[in-house]
Amino acid sequence: MLTGYTDRSKMRQYLISIITTLVVSVICYFISSYIGYRAVVLILLFTVSFLAVILSMLPVLVAAVLSALIWDFFFIPAFFTFHIEKAEDILMLGMYFTIALMNGILTSRIRYYEKLVRQREDRLNALKLYNAIFNSISHELRTPLTTIMGVTENLSGELQAIPEENKRMLYDELYIASNRLNRVVDNLMNMSRLDFGLIEQALYNIFHNISFHTSENTAAHINACLQEGILEIVISDNGPGFSEEDKDKAFEKFFRSPKAKSGGLGLGLSIARGFVQAHGGDISIENQKTGGALFTIRIPVDITRLNTEHEP
Repeated sequence: MLTGYTDRSKMRQYLISIITTLVVSVICYFISSYIGYRAVVLILLFTVSFLAVILSMLPVLVAAVLSALIWDFFFIPAFFTFHIEKAEDILMLGMYFTIALMNGILTSRIRYYEKLVRQREDRLNALKLYNAIFNSISHELRTPLTTIMGVTENLSGELQAIPEENKRMLYDELYIASNRLNRVVDNLMNMSRLDFGLIEQALYNIFHNISFHTSENTAAHINACLQEGILEIVISDNGPGFSEEDKDKAFEKFFRSPKAKSGGLGLGLSIARGFVQAHGGDISIENQKTGGALFTIRIPVDITRLNTEHEP
């Protein structure tokens, strides 16, 4: 199936090359008496240059050869023969053919290298995404597993010696950790939800960072708006905010503020930024004038594609 599609694509390019050259030549034939046959060669050269931008090399070479033959046969005296009377016309035909071929070859090579650069950027983006997912998985698995190990260690002793209130608290922690572990595994198994899951995880990491580094009475708010193809998500809190030094390093891997309480690996915000950047967006931190931190996420959104996907 792929081979057949490739063959049809190549055939389409050859047809475009030949038909475009013929149409332009016909138009030039009717206006050549007004502009002169030597001006026609400039129009044909422009046509070949245009085709070089949109087609691969071989169809462009076909257009160059065909246009040179047409110009010689229909436009250069003596007409309707390949015989050329003037030396300057022979020189011009040779220069045209050489320039057209070089133009087609060089333009095709430029497009080829541009394709290689785009492929390299795609591979680099995939590797950024891979590292972010790996760090997130490690972080997400470590937290519930540590909780489960701690709870089971406490419950491995004499159960009768543990007060009922403490037992209930340990069971609740075990249930919460198990649910969290199950959610991570479920997301890994259902990779079709990966684009949605990345942004969800980024928001979770930001809220977790807020709850971990602020007091119990801290309020957090989230707002979102879509303007000119950019989805902006703003998360704010009324906590102590960030120091200038911590604000600059907050998204670095394994960074933990010297004033932060114990616990955590310093990966949450780094992972959040990696997931946002995987969508072509960015995330920033500011301190509000009234106090508290302000996280801003900006992600480009294809409105046309979204509308198409939601059509019944």
